[in-house]
Amino acid sequence: MKRILSTLTGAAVLAAAIGTASAAFPEEVRQALRLCTADIQAALAQSGIPRDVTIAILPIKRDVEDYAIGILKIAATGAGLHAVEGKEDPFVQEVFKEIEWDERKDDILDPATLARFGHLQAPKLLMYGVVREVAGGNGRGYAELEVHVSSIETKQHLWGQVFARRFYSAPGLVGLVEMDPDVRKLIRDSFDRGATALKAAGKLKDIRTIAIVPLAGDMDRFVTGLAESMVSKTQFTPRQLDTGTLGEARFLLGDDPQAADAILYGAVRDLSRKLLNRYPDRIEYEITSAVQLTIQEVKTANVLWSDLIEARGTDVKKLSWWEMLQRYGPFVLARKWYVLLPVLAFLALLVLLVFFRMMRRAR
Repeated sequence: MKRILSTLTGAAVLAAAIGTASAAFPEEVRQALRLCTADIQAALAQSGIPRDVTIAILPIKRDVEDYAIGILKIAATGAGLHAVEGKEDPFVQEVFKEIEWDERKDDILDPATLARFGHLQAPKLLMYGVVREVAGGNGRGYAELEVHVSSIETKQHLWGQVFARRFYSAPGLVGLVEMDPDVRKLIRDSFDRGATALKAAGKLKDIRTIAIVPLAGDMDRFVTGLAESMVSKTQFTPRQLDTGTLGEARFLLGDDPQAADAILYGAVRDLSRKLLNRYPDRIEYEITSAVQLTIQEVKTANVLWSDLIEARGTDVKKLSWWEMLQRYGPFVLARKWYVLLPVLAFLALLVLLVFFRMMRRAR
């Protein structure tokens, strides 16, 4: 009886751990996750991971309906890797019975946990990760996925990266990829306000050094640079780590906790423009940005500070003569009578004026 209860308890724990939220991802989030597929595939192709070794993809933390794991499998296969879902291997269930789910870190698996997966027959590598953040609704979607690959044989972490995408479906709303000087200034000013809030954070009174992790969704590291500059304007000292993900930063600081007291990480959750007005010589847009920042203590992993730094402003794009010609030229050519009517009216008026002058002279 005890054995049956133990088995049922283990199955319940496993189901609760692998199980996801009852509600599915909003469609905007699904679209954002789909956009991550090509990025993950390209990164895996350049990662140097051997293509002749089987990779087991473990269940992804906070993955609703195994949606993200399907994306990882598509990306890995597209990159020429031999990847299978870990749950398809009969030994995976046995492994999960031997370990507590919490031993599977959100980020990098430690050597002791990797050793437990030595039971797997074919796979030599493990791919795992976490859906770190999602947000969707009102025509906007954001998804952030952190992925890692480790070797079961060598117990080494081989590769890791954060993938974040934004998706917009609302009419007139588009995501920004390139930022002009006015947009950059708008975001920079919002971080000046963020520095003021950071100085007043009481939970950070014992913190001296803050390690900066590259922000997810930051195309050219511009916003990450603003975050580092924000920290430098306070009583804290920023420190750059040679890492690209939160998991790698945690792993590095676990070996060297004196390197920093806390970790700052986050994501560019929104960077978009919405059409406001069109004029003959210019177009007006509303610019919106939202950057989520979090500071976590290294020793306790407690979140000490979190803030959503938002900015909103107007951006005006002036049209040059060539742009106006390109914009209105086809319209005019397609409707020649629009041009001919005022020309004919002007000519008719000119003829009448000449006629009246001739009549006056004749008298």
